[in-house]
Amino acid sequence: MKLVSALIISSVIFSLSSYTLANANDPIADSKKLCHHQAVEKSGFDPQKTKSGNTTAKGAGAGAAGGTAVRAIQGKSLLKGAAIGAAVGAAAGGAKKNKDKKQAVLGEANYKTEYDNCLRSRGLVPENVR
Repeated sequence: MKLVSALIISSVIFSLSSYTLANANDPIADSKKLCHHQAVEKSGFDPQKTKSGNTTAKGAGAGAAGGTAVRAIQGKSLLKGAAIGAAVGAAAGGAKKNKDKKQAVLGEANYKTEYDNCLRSRGLVPENVR
């Protein structure tokens, strides 16, 4: 039993070292990584860090809280203040979401252009490397 487990462990260790050597000597993977970093640096857009936006919901929540606070100070209906604040906040959040979406589309296009140019400069065809 000890012999079998020792053989299994040694085979796993040898296979992992050969796997890391195979990946370390892969010029395409190195080029992709380098081009990714150059494209992020030049375009200012990182596709791995894109954020999902629920800014409309956040805006509605913040607006409802703000509207309730204002109406509480005035001594009037809190529910009406929350409804008005939520509507204003949702509109502001929707406008911000639209602006962020436009910037993300533009940034993604710039990133893709820089990435493809970098791959081409290294003699790779971008359509085949993806």
